[in-house]
Amino acid sequence: MKRLPLLLLVLILACSKSNDNNSDNQTSQEQTTNPVQETSSSGEQSSGEIIQSATQGKDFMNIDMNQSLDNLSLEEVRILRNAIFAQKGYLFNKAELRGFFNTYSWYDSLTWERWENADGSPLKFTPEEEAFIARAKAKEDELLKQNFSGTKVNVNNIINSFQFKGLTKEFLSKIGENGFLISPNNQIQLFHVYEKNDYQQVPSFVTTDLFLQVYHMYFSYLLRRLEEGVFFDKARIISEGLYKQALADYTKTSDKDTKAAARFNTIFFAVANKLLGGNPTGLPGELKAVVDDEYKKSTNHADDTSEFLGYPTIQFPYSLFKPRGHYTRSDTLQKYFHAMMWLQKGEMCMDSDESLKNAIYMANILQKSSYQEAPF
Repeated sequence: MKRLPLLLLVLILACSKSNDNNSDNQTSQEQTTNPVQETSSSGEQSSGEIIQSATQGKDFMNIDMNQSLDNLSLEEVRILRNAIFAQKGYLFNKAELRGFFNTYSWYDSLTWERWENADGSPLKFTPEEEAFIARAKAKEDELLKQNFSGTKVNVNNIINSFQFKGLTKEFLSKIGENGFLISPNNQIQLFHVYEKNDYQQVPSFVTTDLFLQVYHMYFSYLLRRLEEGVFFDKARIISEGLYKQALADYTKTSDKDTKAAARFNTIFFAVANKLLGGNPTGLPGELKAVVDDEYKKSTNHADDTSEFLGYPTIQFPYSLFKPRGHYTRSDTLQKYFHAMMWLQKGEMCMDSDESLKNAIYMANILQKSSYQEAPF
């Protein structure tokens, strides 16, 4: 059965068994930063004893090939074995290994030299190095069998403790007991946690919540920019033109049905225009009173009756007009939200002849207007 080394933060990382006589990695070219800059996952210093990585600060350019591996951890043995490859400028594909050796200036120089010389030839080892690599690999395989003790994780087999500061016995105890740890941090956005995968070479899970949140943020940003920079002004211009066209018909026509439909549309679009910060002018006193009343109810955000909207005895849900989400960010967006809520809540039902006539008249003046083909 394949054994897996423990990898902190994402708990477990598969360690390929196909490289029995090679490094843990295939060649790659990604850039890294010093992973030691990473802080404890708890986001704060615990009162417990601080655990320091046994691999930090050691000289891996000069390795005693005859040293005993008996009392070394999986992390230490793995680093020692891969140090032989690092000494030859090997470009590690595994992020934590490349990040670790990039903290040594000699490794950076050797990898650049190998890369610039386009040296893709197989690495060559002395018999002594090959023996040490084989001995270290055998020790790793032995330690990998100790990943778990019953249902508990063996935290002594964590292979990337060097990527974290401030690890405590209490912290590691929870990892061992549960296999994971949930702790607070000071990140503002979800993707800030995942950025450490790229900038600091810290392995992490990429979950659907990240994708959905980033998608939501991007869509919200795009929509907000369009609403503030384009849609708001267009909506105010269009609502002003439509209420003025309806008002002209209301003033001139003698047809009863046309006058009633023109009256409704004059009020309807005049309210929308006022909610968008406009100042509807030329309205007869009776129409102006209705416009002012509907504007007041729409901006008070309190459910109330409305003769104009067909709610003489039942309360209309004006409370839904209260801006929320990104519409609270600016006065422009709040006005836009009010107007859009008003426009979509102007119900015109086909089971009412009066509502149907209002809708037909609205479609007619919109079709005749110059706004339907106005470029955005």
